[in-house]
Amino acid sequence: MNTRRPRPLFTLVEILIASAVLAVIVATLAPLAITIYRNYIVSQTQAEMESQILTAQEWIKRDLQSSARSEFLLWPQYQTTMLEAISLPVLRRPAGSASTPPVDGQGDIQWTHTVVYHLFDTGAGHHQLRRTVFEPRDSSLTQSQRLQQLEDVYSDGDGDTTFNGQNASTQILLDHVRQYSMRSEQGEVDAYADGYHRIQYHSLGTWILDPGYNTYKFEVVGANPQASGRAIGIDQILVSAIGLATDAECLLPTYASVGAIAESQSMADYSGWSNNAELYFPSSQDGNYVTVRIHNDSWVESTFLDDEARLVNAEVTYCPNLGENVCRLIGMVPSWSAPVQSLNNFHHNDETDYNRHNIRVVVSGRETTLGENLAYSGQRAQVKFKAADSGSRSLYIRGAYIMERASGYNGVPGTVRQLNFTSQTGVWTGNSGQDAFVYPGHSATSDFVELPIEPDKDYLVSYYVQTSADNDRAAAWQDADSRTNTYAYQARDDEGNAQAFNIAGEANWDDHFLPHGNLLELDRIVGVEEIVVSYPESGLYTSKIVDTRLNNPDYLRLNWRHAGSANTDIRMLVRAGDQPDLSDAVAWDSALAFTSPGGVNSLAGLGGRYVQWRAELFSEEPHMQTPNLRDVSLLWQGERRAVDVGVAVGRGPNRGIFSLQVNNEEPQPAQLLMDFTLGREIQNRLYTRDLAVGISPRN
Repeated sequence: MNTRRPRPLFTLVEILIASAVLAVIVATLAPLAITIYRNYIVSQTQAEMESQILTAQEWIKRDLQSSARSEFLLWPQYQTTMLEAISLPVLRRPAGSASTPPVDGQGDIQWTHTVVYHLFDTGAGHHQLRRTVFEPRDSSLTQSQRLQQLEDVYSDGDGDTTFNGQNASTQILLDHVRQYSMRSEQGEVDAYADGYHRIQYHSLGTWILDPGYNTYKFEVVGANPQASGRAIGIDQILVSAIGLATDAECLLPTYASVGAIAESQSMADYSGWSNNAELYFPSSQDGNYVTVRIHNDSWVESTFLDDEARLVNAEVTYCPNLGENVCRLIGMVPSWSAPVQSLNNFHHNDETDYNRHNIRVVVSGRETTLGENLAYSGQRAQVKFKAADSGSRSLYIRGAYIMERASGYNGVPGTVRQLNFTSQTGVWTGNSGQDAFVYPGHSATSDFVELPIEPDKDYLVSYYVQTSADNDRAAAWQDADSRTNTYAYQARDDEGNAQAFNIAGEANWDDHFLPHGNLLELDRIVGVEEIVVSYPESGLYTSKIVDTRLNNPDYLRLNWRHAGSANTDIRMLVRAGDQPDLSDAVAWDSALAFTSPGGVNSLAGLGGRYVQWRAELFSEEPHMQTPNLRDVSLLWQGERRAVDVGVAVGRGPNRGIFSLQVNNEEPQPAQLLMDFTLGREIQNRLYTRDLAVGISPRN
């Protein structure tokens, strides 16, 4: 007899415990499962992007190396950067065929395909890079038809509805393109623009060049359909190994030209032009060209607007007569003005009657109370006086002077200079020009007088006022801080009556006060509006330090151009060393010095990788002219090397299409550069992958 054992039963407690354990296990494993799944998706996405990139790289390299740069078409037209689509002819040859490309009767390569790389906006926040192929290529299409074909492919996203559409096929090379850049380095530049408002930089290719001078030939090869001419405007050319561009107008006169004569054209009315000028070649037809010579290793300074340069009594400014920037002495400008010293831009009509008053205005250069208000040095000074604005009360100046200040209202003996008004117009003058009758609302400016004005000194402008009636009124600038700016002295007799007592030309007033004189200290500037200075005797421009990138360069010569009158001069100094800060170079008083542009090997003996020059500018008596320094160039013997030539092109409505040859040679094959960033968002995280391709066509 078999006895069956009863099946065990689970109690409710055991079931609850088991459920709890299972829940813990699930809760523990769920995040792990999610992580594994996310990592799987990320890996799959990255693998997909990697596969797209490898495929795109292979096609781009294959197509470009089977094409020719001169045959590329770009969209938008007439651009080399910010491209959206590129059309190129491709030659596919059977295996084992000759290495020389097949050509037709005119010597043109017989291309087999047309390939268009184009960006397509998916509308989902990203783009696709697509490759549309026309196989076989329709060789009968004109240039304008090929451009239309390119535009249609870009607009439609494929080539089905354009020329040769029956032979078109399109593939997506890259999906989810978040950022992109397609650009072309080419040997031709279309310089058309709808206005003279911008400079565009172009890399025109690479040449292998010997040291010394090389020739750069810019030839007109066509014109944009919208252009009104075929002119060329070159702002800068970059060929130097030190990375500094040369302003093209400095290369004039040109080495050769056909069809027109190149000239320096001022571009000061437009923004963006270096040195406010360009080399302008007014060509009118294809085939015209202009050739310039550039030393392969040189430093040419024209703008002088470098943050590292140092100026003393000199300025860099645009010179209208020369049409470009110059470095010159500072002069013929206001060095002091009443609004600056008084801290008040507005004058008022002084109600004080200054008849029979000696007025002495403090011109502060070094005094801390009134501030350092003299801006520039000068060998001569010119003073401007101003009468009150309204009424019949004029200002009658009966003798005016300027002198150095000793202290207070006293001047330095021997420095007193009388001011004359012989060249003044619109103002009545008398006593051989020593007196000036200034009408209400008018000014009177003195002749220049020889007295050096230096910012570290104080000066006094002193004048005496006297008329037959008590009605002399001056313009006045009230001092914002109530500081004493003017001293006014009126002599009186024992009864207190005003006396005609002129001591304006006396340096020390203490020796000439009458016992009953009335001396006022005024918290305003009375009657003196500004002081203009002529040029100083000398000034300095010290250049930045430049790295020649050669350990022991053979310096050749230092050249410059001096525009100025016979009583101006320039002396140039140059030094070099092996420390970047030139701490091992000689002091400036021991540097090589030149008073005329150097000839061959004028810098023999100068050694050091780092180099710097200084210009000393001089103005001789009567110090009314300044030298204008232009186009400083330092040359040295370099090395044979590959040179990437860059050109800053002035664009405008009358500008044509031009190409460049160096030493009558074409550049090394130019590149097509493509950069893409792919991005996919997974669980609120963006995963990206970059692709950069730069390929030079072989043909």
